[in-house]
Amino acid sequence: LRYANRQFTRYHKGQKDTQIKKISTTRSRPLLIHKMVQKQKSIILDLDGTLLDITKRWYILHLDLAKKYQFKPYDQKIYVSLKRQRIQEKQIMEGKLPTRILQQYLKKREALIESEYYLSFDRLKPKAVRLITRLSANHYLYLTTSRTNTRILNKQLTQMNIRKYFTKVVTGNSLKNREKKLRDIIKSKPAQYFLIGDSERDYKLARNLKIKSILVCDGSRSKKSILKLKPDAIFDKISDLNEKYSKVFN
Repeated sequence: LRYANRQFTRYHKGQKDTQIKKISTTRSRPLLIHKMVQKQKSIILDLDGTLLDITKRWYILHLDLAKKYQFKPYDQKIYVSLKRQRIQEKQIMEGKLPTRILQQYLKKREALIESEYYLSFDRLKPKAVRLITRLSANHYLYLTTSRTNTRILNKQLTQMNIRKYFTKVVTGNSLKNREKKLRDIIKSKPAQYFLIGDSERDYKLARNLKIKSILVCDGSRSKKSILKLKPDAIFDKISDLNEKYSKVFN
């Protein structure tokens, strides 16, 4: 019996989505039984705005740059509202800085937005970890982000204790680049995938990959902007997916 158990374990070693559990025999000795556990549809999750609240990072950087370039900063609610309406940073700042200084401002902002200091202001959204934990029990999870500094990204994910939930993290500022990487993962099974995001870029990514899109309205885009896109499903908050889990993913 011990020999049979060893042979059985060796044969199935390395296979994914499997579970081995013990049952008692008539001789009260353990017998290993191989049970296939079929994971359900895979889920691609956007990071910034979907799982993380990044509005404080946006605004703290705006305040610091206001000191550097000596302009009067926007009120926080107004600045965040403008960003969530899909108004580009250049347009937001055109009335506050001359053209030459504006170009310096934009370059400086781009250089700092992913720095460790400003990323420290990011916060996981309420119940986001609960949702990730629940999803990872039944689905393969992939994380996607437009960030480019993978070292700092992985450090942040590790500090937040969420890196362990994701099979792979797909990065790249270029949408085409991320699309290519995700297409290699999806291959010929788009019906088995969902994408959960918070912006027009996430919607476009899902559409190009021919997978279902779920967008939340508490991220980097307003509900009005999200409604115009007409994704497969819309939720006010990422936490709402906890309540609708069975209807959405089963």
